[in-house]
Amino acid sequence: LCVYISSSMFSKLDGKKLSSKHQEAHVFHYPGASASGISERFQSDERKDSLNADNVKNIVLMCGTNDVDSILKSPRHMRDKLLSRDNFKCDARALDSTNNSIEKCILSLHKWAPDAQIRIVNVLPRESYSRNKVITDIN
Repeated sequence: LCVYISSSMFSKLDGKKLSSKHQEAHVFHYPGASASGISERFQSDERKDSLNADNVKNIVLMCGTNDVDSILKSPRHMRDKLLSRDNFKCDARALDSTNNSIEKCILSLHKWAPDAQIRIVNVLPRESYSRNKVITDIN
């Protein structure tokens, strides 16, 4: 059994198409969720309760993508335009909070399915330097 967990980044994944005769796949996606929100929503998701966690062999996790803009200390209308290093401002506490949320999510997934391998997908890059700097720090 393989479980895919993310915000809307995994919304186009189809569990049936990802399944094979050797492994069944289930996709959980929570549009707009932050790293902590993904963890909270997965833990309370009734669909998860129908899975036998002892049979979960792989978990693919992507979280933190919706935390990027909250970490930037720049007006929203300028975030795409901030391409130079001189204009970059990061909220260190928000970055630490996001990284702690990701770590807590991983620990809760490990507790739920202790025998599963957890594969973490990096947050995908964006076009602006400021967002990519935050993404590098998260990854």
